[in-house]
Amino acid sequence: MSFCPKDGTLLMPKKENGKSQLICRKCGYKTETTDNKKYRIVVKIPHTPKDKTIVVEEDLEKKYEIDEDEREELRRQALEFYAEEGET
Repeated sequence: MSFCPKDGTLLMPKKENGKSQLICRKCGYKTETTDNKKYRIVVKIPHTPKDKTIVVEEDLEKKYEIDEDEREELRRQALEFYAEEGET
């Protein structure tokens, strides 16, 4: 962390013309950084319980359960379909 020599305000990193500089937001004092990796701006966004995502899962096994009569009907339809395809 670096502070402005004029008013003691925290200097904030900013890129200008491809160079990283430290700038005082109060008086506008500027200085170039010596090590670009040291300085970065981190913005933390506070989240409330309203912002959370709710995931609702559905039990797919129950959705596709069929009884024996339905299973037999589907089997009969499939056999008819493949028999017709084989005839042409």
